[in-house]
Amino acid sequence: MDGRFGLMEELIKTSEILPPGGKKLLTDTTLGSSGGKYQLLSIDDRLEHLGPSKHVYLQRKGKVLANVTFCQRKRNQYVRFFAFDKKFQSSGLKRNMKESWLKKALKGYFDQEIKEGTNEFYAYIDPNNERSLWMSEVFNFKKVGTIVTQTFSRLKPKSSSRVKLTHFDKISDFVKQHFETYPYFYEQGLNHGEWKIIYDEDGITPLVVCRFEKAAWKIERLPGSWGGLSVKALPYIPVINKILHPDPYAFVVADNVICKPGYEHLVSEIFENELFVQKRHVLHWWVDQKEPLLFQVEKLIKWGPLFKLMGAPKVSLVSQGKIETDTQPSYVVGTDFC
Repeated sequence: MDGRFGLMEELIKTSEILPPGGKKLLTDTTLGSSGGKYQLLSIDDRLEHLGPSKHVYLQRKGKVLANVTFCQRKRNQYVRFFAFDKKFQSSGLKRNMKESWLKKALKGYFDQEIKEGTNEFYAYIDPNNERSLWMSEVFNFKKVGTIVTQTFSRLKPKSSSRVKLTHFDKISDFVKQHFETYPYFYEQGLNHGEWKIIYDEDGITPLVVCRFEKAAWKIERLPGSWGGLSVKALPYIPVINKILHPDPYAFVVADNVICKPGYEHLVSEIFENELFVQKRHVLHWWVDQKEPLLFQVEKLIKWGPLFKLMGAPKVSLVSQGKIETDTQPSYVVGTDFC
């Protein structure tokens, strides 16, 4: 389905397929803020596994200058990518031009999709990022939660014979039963990635379940108290230089983490085993700040040297439309951040 918006029909378009120029824009865009800056290195893979989605983009003379990607998640839509060409980020561009063109197109999209049954739009934004704040303010997104980035790292990760590879079909009922009441839960894409499990001694009862995927960034600036340190200095920092390479910064993504009460110590074991299997040193777990499991393992797990450097950066979960309850944790997919 392709569409165009009013007087901007030669510039603003919407499509289910992002043109090559859009991919280049996403690859070239620097994400983050003073808390950490990076570029995505796995755009093709991420686009392939977006699921049903639409791209609203500004194209001029064959070049994509701005793009916002919406992913259909049941009756909700997740704002996945929000990128501007460098010309739009420069101080020399009139702000009202940026706002009028893109604002008109996005408002038209929001209105149309709500009429067709969309319940809510939501996104994750860096509270220090100007582009994200602009979108949030202009389109009346309200903060409904906080997502924490837990960084787990090991210099020499160890394997565990107790961790087994499983298929989602075998544990689908178990996973859905746990997460189905979480706001923003959806089933699309759960067959993607690798599911790992630690069983009880009976070989039947799950003690810990987790889904893992791989990702990579090009780091321009680190978050945390040492973030201003040039990435060029990383090779000279003891220990850190063994586990963190800015280009590419390859890591493991963990999500859908479920743990039987009393076995929280096994979360560290399943994380470390995955680092061993993937031959990587860093794992990121994006999780709602209100998630009970986070409280249970926050002090229990030794998160590793990179956590001491980066801390646990936070982003805001914002919503426009019917606001979901903010009294319970939201369902979070790790690859939505990378």
